[in-house]
Amino acid sequence: MNKFFTEYGSFKKTFYRAWNFFAAALLLAAPAARAETFEVYMRLEKFTWEEFDAGERLLEESGPRVGIGLRGTAQSFERWRMDLRADGFLGRVDYDGQTFAGDPIRDNTDYIGARGEVDAVLRPPAQGFRIHPRFGFGARYWLRRLAEGETDAGGYDEGWFMLYARLGADVVWTVDPKTRFFVNFARRPAIYNRTWYNIRIQDEETFSLEPGREWTWDVEAGWQTDRYTFAVFYETFAFKQSNSKIVPPLEVFQPKSEGQSVGVQMGVLW
Repeated sequence: MNKFFTEYGSFKKTFYRAWNFFAAALLLAAPAARAETFEVYMRLEKFTWEEFDAGERLLEESGPRVGIGLRGTAQSFERWRMDLRADGFLGRVDYDGQTFAGDPIRDNTDYIGARGEVDAVLRPPAQGFRIHPRFGFGARYWLRRLAEGETDAGGYDEGWFMLYARLGADVVWTVDPKTRFFVNFARRPAIYNRTWYNIRIQDEETFSLEPGREWTWDVEAGWQTDRYTFAVFYETFAFKQSNSKIVPPLEVFQPKSEGQSVGVQMGVLW
């Protein structure tokens, strides 16, 4: 298989890109920490990732990731509020696929990444059952690192960035001032996607591609007390095949890619 599709050569550069994005996301969420109530949470998830070319699955990844984050209300108004969220994650998952040269490989993939989101949530809270429309924007950056980046072992690094809108709602049942149950869901149309690669192929060392845009989902359901929250969540990721680039003697592209994460989230309110 004479197709190279995912290479990125400098872990140092991509690690600092992930860290800088996480730092920016935390700065975005900092106003939430000054609100009357904000949540510090931890996430445990099972993550899967697959890539396809011409209907053939090229690789599959599956395994655990952990994350920590902060979210809350930055500003409340009479009929709406502004919510902010920032978190980061890392993990090591099993990789079953092939190298860019098409040779079979089974190894590990390391992940590190971050996201930041800002939403407008309509209607003030009230006792009983209530639906709050929600819309906003989010951005994510993450690094995938196969086989610890060892080229001789078929490893590579790959950086991803996505910008997306969020269209959804919070369905809330407030039992009393200290207890409520909720289901939050959002549809996420992609606005902009990009992957970065850095590898020596003859004279070419760095290039980037733009994976195609898709709509994805995130759903969260749980309950909240006066001090704690517990929830389960499910998220999807989807990218159409990217544009191709000729890097002699290869044609390089990012294949159609799909992922999902399912897990639990536990938080403390302050």
